[in-house]
Amino acid sequence: MRAGEADILLKGAVSTAVLIHAVLDRDTGLRTGRLLSDVFVIDYSGRGPGQLVGITDGGINPTPDVQQKEAILRNAVQVFHALGIEEPRVAVLSGTEKPTPRLQGSMDAARLAELYEAGEIRECVVDGPLAMDMALSTEAAALKGIVSPVAGRADILLFPTLEAANITAKAIQYWTSQDPGHVVVGAAAPCSSRHGPRASVPASTPSHSGRCSPSATEKSNYPSASPPSFPWLAPALTAC
Repeated sequence: MRAGEADILLKGAVSTAVLIHAVLDRDTGLRTGRLLSDVFVIDYSGRGPGQLVGITDGGINPTPDVQQKEAILRNAVQVFHALGIEEPRVAVLSGTEKPTPRLQGSMDAARLAELYEAGEIRECVVDGPLAMDMALSTEAAALKGIVSPVAGRADILLFPTLEAANITAKAIQYWTSQDPGHVVVGAAAPCSSRHGPRASVPASTPSHSGRCSPSATEKSNYPSASPPSFPWLAPALTAC
């Protein structure tokens, strides 16, 4: 990777801890000075074919503070830019739509929304705090009277903690029988993972005929063996 002979570091059976330790090695790793963070990319069929939603950070930063969340947000936006979404909508999640000191995640969400409004976060649309249903359902937002450019249309879900993001991503993975795309960004090259086969997962890869469809050229570049989940994700992420 350091010699430029590969574009993506693909995780196999090795544990995530071992992989990240190698990536962060001061002498032989892929450090850039940026915060590393994890993005799951799922197919949200409830919004139409080929519509993607990102879940972050479900694998690297356990309890990020607001500065770390800003870096996590920027990393996720970079992933969605690479997937062809010029101005992704980011929902900063909490259990409430009103900032309250009893929920630190709601306070952090409000702060990130303020940074966006001040023009310090660009090339995306940010709002929060938003509950999950407000982020994904226009109907739920309308019932609660929530007016937001993100409500019901979120491309990226920024969770308050690693536990919340990880549990949600894995619940979706097993309840809906889909293999999410998965990438760690912030290093000198993106690090992706290949989930093991499961009996409940369809043998064929879902078709993505919407805005993030792979081109014929991209398809021709896929390796014939052990493709990553969402195989068309890999070429896009070389831009990260």
